[in-house]
Amino acid sequence: MEETQKHKSNYRNKVFITPFSNRSHENEKKIAGYEKTQTYTHSHLHVHNTNNHKLNYDQNTKTFAIHKNTKLHSTQSENRLSAKIVEKHRLVLAEELRALKRKREQDRERKAALARRLREKEKARQGRLRRQLEEKRRRAAEQLRTETEELLSVARRTRSEENNASMMRARESKDESRRRREQENQIKARLAEERRLVLAEELRALQRKREKDLERRAALTRRLREKEKARQGRLRRQLEEKRRRAAEQLRTETEELLSVARRTRSEENNASMMRARESKDESRRRREQENQIKVASENFVPLFPSMRSSRRSSTCMFDTSSRR
Repeated sequence: MEETQKHKSNYRNKVFITPFSNRSHENEKKIAGYEKTQTYTHSHLHVHNTNNHKLNYDQNTKTFAIHKNTKLHSTQSENRLSAKIVEKHRLVLAEELRALKRKREQDRERKAALARRLREKEKARQGRLRRQLEEKRRRAAEQLRTETEELLSVARRTRSEENNASMMRARESKDESRRRREQENQIKARLAEERRLVLAEELRALQRKREKDLERRAALTRRLREKEKARQGRLRRQLEEKRRRAAEQLRTETEELLSVARRTRSEENNASMMRARESKDESRRRREQENQIKVASENFVPLFPSMRSSRRSSTCMFDTSSRR
């Protein structure tokens, strides 16, 4: 009998997790007959009542258990103690829920602060990247503008040199020869007076510079001559091509015209031969008639002397009639 009662009491001493209580925070503090002796953050929780019923709370299993030294006098007392254990367990779980909520709020605030710091860092990083990109763009634009200005200046100088090369060469040659003569005279005069060695070195430097200038002008002239030669070659080749095409076209047209002319000439020759043959026959007949008239006029003896003087006129009259 004692073993059975002991077994029942041990079974009833276990209280499991139940739904949380809806009591307010003020009502949770007012539990008749009980008082807290320790907070709920440790692995054990000891609760005492006025009857010295001692309870243990296991944080790992989330259960209350009556202390092994506690003696219960009746089933009603055990039920009351079980109900108080359940209520106390609800209070503990409510406190743990509030702690979890506070922890969750703190985690949310910490995550929000972390996200805010990350956004600020990302914003600062984007600002730095934007400023670096703007700086790179500005430097690239500046470099491009500088290179463009340099290229334009070189192109302007080259164009100016090419356009004014012929006139500048003659003018520079004249001015250079004049200046060179003046400088040489001055250098010679100063060499005669003082610092002969220094002035001789200057003269040599000037001569070297003159040689370099001459070489530069010769190279420039050679390049211009080569360019002009190449341009003339291109023009000559184009002109030869045009001439060749024109000659080919002219030869084709000439051959066509010659063929037409040959046909026309052959026709004209045939016509002229026919006309010459007809003219030959006509002239032969006319000569025969003239001979007959001449013979007749020579054999004619006028009856009167006056008719002898008119012989010529009669002959002319006969000739005219024969021509008709």
